[in-house]
Amino acid sequence: SVPEGHRGVGSARPELVGDVAFYSSVAENSIHTLGYTFEKDGYRGNDITVFASHFFALNTVQALAWTDAPASVLWVRRDDGKLPALTWMQEQDVWGWTLCETEGVVESICSVAEERRDVLYAVIRRTINGEQRRYVEYLAEAPWTRQGWNDLAGAVVLDSSVYLEFDEPVNSIKRCFWLEGREVVCLADGVVRRGHMIIDGELIPPLPDPVSRLVVGLPYRSRIRTLPISGQAQGLGSMEGRRQSIANVTIKVMNTCGMGDGLKVGANLKDGETVKHSAPLPVGVVTQTPPLPFSGYLETDGVEPGDGTDAMVEIIQDDPLPMVILSVSTDADMGR
Repeated sequence: SVPEGHRGVGSARPELVGDVAFYSSVAENSIHTLGYTFEKDGYRGNDITVFASHFFALNTVQALAWTDAPASVLWVRRDDGKLPALTWMQEQDVWGWTLCETEGVVESICSVAEERRDVLYAVIRRTINGEQRRYVEYLAEAPWTRQGWNDLAGAVVLDSSVYLEFDEPVNSIKRCFWLEGREVVCLADGVVRRGHMIIDGELIPPLPDPVSRLVVGLPYRSRIRTLPISGQAQGLGSMEGRRQSIANVTIKVMNTCGMGDGLKVGANLKDGETVKHSAPLPVGVVTQTPPLPFSGYLETDGVEPGDGTDAMVEIIQDDPLPMVILSVSTDADMGR
């Protein structure tokens, strides 16, 4: 046989998905595919990190894990313990990267096929009560990605968390020693509760009201940032390098929940700049009652216009509640 080509392979174990293999480069700073193509009548590969090179430029790929259902995702463990994730659907020619972080270091990952889905398991090193500890954690299911979902009390959107159901309502729990000394957030019968800590394994202070379903864990921020506006502007030619100002944003969401002011929205934000505006949700603005999942269009209450040559919109969810973004539309002004 005659070799068709040659490219070095990194130390991370490749993942075979259908008739396509994923592998890291010999320099371990990019990920490639290898599969048979009818047009070439041979094997060909692509660099699938080319449009997300900033995720890998300063870090190396240590491990790969593929989850096929319910979402087709390639998980990548970097040497700094963070998880870039590639959503990849070959038959639809759809792929895109996102970065997943936790308050700790991911040391190992694997995919386990369970009854209804593939589950990502990870060994995570966390600092708990001043000590380094390791935990085996798994990625919770996200049923809010299905239309018609409304079981908010069962939503798990917290790290290193536990989900509990009680025959008799309670207002505290015990034996949470893996979170000892940490400030935690609770989802109590669908209501977000903050200002609690785990002391001697117990939730302190107790919840103000007894609940039948409870999620307790470490909070994180969900953030989406759009790509810069590009293309052709009528009468102006290319948008590249021109002043761009965003005045308002329309967001299409599904099964999205929020407390208080809802989702936070900003445009042309600089590093460290605070988001000043929001996209109010029409339901669930009273913090003492569970917010209802909302599907439809949200309008911002204005966006700080600002000026820049790369107009981008940032959408933030600070609550441990679902957020599914289907589309983002902007009212943008293009300067000369």
